[in-house]
Amino acid sequence: ITQQLGRGSWMLAFQSRGGSPRDPWLEPDVKDVLRRFPGSQVVFVPLGFLCDHVEVLYDLDIEAAKIAREAGVTMVRAATVGEHPKFIEMIAKIAGQYMSPVSSRIA
Repeated sequence: ITQQLGRGSWMLAFQSRGGSPRDPWLEPDVKDVLRRFPGSQVVFVPLGFLCDHVEVLYDLDIEAAKIAREAGVTMVRAATVGEHPKFIEMIAKIAGQYMSPVSSRIA
């Protein structure tokens, strides 16, 4: 995506932990990254989440947005797929393949 937009730099950061609550949070943490790059421009894409919920709405839209404002970072967040018709259509096709005994499967 950055290549198509003519942007040379990008970074992957995390807003949550994976697995058990005993597991450490994934790093680098998005809030730490915002503080390290004051005045930068950031696009958040919550890839690990299909829909908006507390981890997206609070962690990114409230906590990270506050840190971004304090650091002079321009921040936008991509929408999650949620109930987008194309996503629902894809899920229905995949589910339908598993409900039909004879079919070619997408996934």
